[in-house]
Amino acid sequence: MSIKTNYFDGHTYSAADDRRPWYSLMDDGVFGIATQALKVVASSPADLSVNVQPGACIVAGYYIYSDAVVNLPIIANTSGYNRVDIVVVEVDEVNKETDIRIVQGTPTSTPTAPLPNEQQYVLAEIFVGNNVSVIENSNITDRREEAMTKTLKTHQAEFANTPEIITNANGTAFKYPSGALVCWHTRNILYTDFPAGEYTITWTFPVPFLEGSRYFISYQLGVANLMDAGQIKVQTVARSATRAHDSATCFLILSGGLGSGASHEFFAIGRWK
Repeated sequence: MSIKTNYFDGHTYSAADDRRPWYSLMDDGVFGIATQALKVVASSPADLSVNVQPGACIVAGYYIYSDAVVNLPIIANTSGYNRVDIVVVEVDEVNKETDIRIVQGTPTSTPTAPLPNEQQYVLAEIFVGNNVSVIENSNITDRREEAMTKTLKTHQAEFANTPEIITNANGTAFKYPSGALVCWHTRNILYTDFPAGEYTITWTFPVPFLEGSRYFISYQLGVANLMDAGQIKVQTVARSATRAHDSATCFLILSGGLGSGASHEFFAIGRWK
């Protein structure tokens, strides 16, 4: 077994050692999409080529910087069918060089973009029509993504999708396509129903969680005022007496009766798939 630590004085390190932290921390992506970094645009005036703007990116742990516009000619398409090419940043580890180039697609009646290999990062797709002589910006589909840490990207993907919002008698749920589920509910109560004592409060979720999965639940009592003001009257215990995929039971302990304007306030987060 070999364990290596970056960096100790007096030790020798390779380029791979220097790159390994980048690869562990960062997903492939472009730095500064908002500033048009590495954006692929039509040439001006338009012809059968595209321009790639200057910018920086990270690919397979390699930090790459291009300091000038790169012009890329498009191979003419006279096949009788349309074609989709891709513009990639490519790292050649064998020859130790990096290039921005076009990977040509296959002309068909329903063309799709070619798949990149592990050492390529796709900047854009280019629709190359049969017998076209110019490429317009409308023929270019931007495929850049902002470079970010792998943890941030995971959490962003978890909640970035637009959720389905479900509201019923049991509360409101945000049901995300990724599988995340957020539920909450406020239930108004009559103060006469809750004199001093111990209670179990059951909440049926507006949308059930994935059966067998773990979820977090929080419960508190919202109180406008208490009887015998000035004394501590309310305690809530944030735990489940019973815990099912479609409901949970929480404990409420009152050392004195409620005044008025009370409510049960529930919140839960987990997964629906």
